Amino acid sequence: MKKNPIALGCRCCCFVAWMAYLGVQTAKYRHPPVIVSHAQLMNANYDVEAELKTADGKVAAEVTVKSVLFANGDRKPGDGATITVQNLAGCDGFTGPGTYICR
Repeated sequence: MKKNPIALGCRCCCFVAWMAYLGVQTAKYRHPPVIVSHAQLMNANYDVEAELKTADGKVAAEVTVKSVLFANGDRKPGDGATITVQNLAGCDGFTGPGTYICR
């Protein structure tokens, strides 16, 4: 019995397309991955999306709030406010200036 070359060609094209799709998804994956501790987020008074900047190659303790994600009570920083984050220099995961989630 002879195999159909058109069916084989279609299967090969589908396989190549699937491998290309997986390759694109792998390339788009964040490096390093985002790691957030559940206990830290549950214990925080408020969680904010903040813009971190560097000064002389070091992380500045003062960050600019872009948006408030969670606030425990009425006391929360406004958008554009500057807040101090404790132990920011000792934190893992800082890869350079950019937007981060702070508590």
